[in-house]
Amino acid sequence: MERFIRIVLAVLVSAVCLCSCGRDGKVIPRSKLSRIYAEMFLADAWLNTASMETKERADTMAFYEPIFEKYGYTVEDYWASVSYYLQDPDRFSRILNKSNAMLETEFNALEKQRQAAFDAASESGTRIKPKLFHPVYGVDGAPIDPGAPALVKANPKRLEDRPL
Repeated sequence: MERFIRIVLAVLVSAVCLCSCGRDGKVIPRSKLSRIYAEMFLADAWLNTASMETKERADTMAFYEPIFEKYGYTVEDYWASVSYYLQDPDRFSRILNKSNAMLETEFNALEKQRQAAFDAASESGTRIKPKLFHPVYGVDGAPIDPGAPALVKANPKRLEDRPL
């Protein structure tokens, strides 16, 4: 949650700085902006697990641009939306809270699937070998690829075979 607040604060500071630039763009509806923010948070989480070289190459807004394009918007539309919604901080807060709720719902669903798989394996006496690669998916279930590889290499040290 602390990380979520830091991201929100960074976005707000950036928005305030760029709002004075007078960029043109259309306002993104709240429901779509919530989904966009959820995917931005996922992309940011992926970037934090990426190599230092990838982190250095990632220009913040260019990194998120494929997410905007996926929903039919541009960076200018995003900034126009942030500028618009910042006029009513409560509304903007509700958008971010909805993004957080989407991520929590997705996490809980994935956690239930993981637990069911482990329970089934435990009942049958099967050992589960963790995969070293896993796809990165957005909140809508589609793979996200903000200019990064579709597969993310997991840390094998954290995925050792453990007794059930």
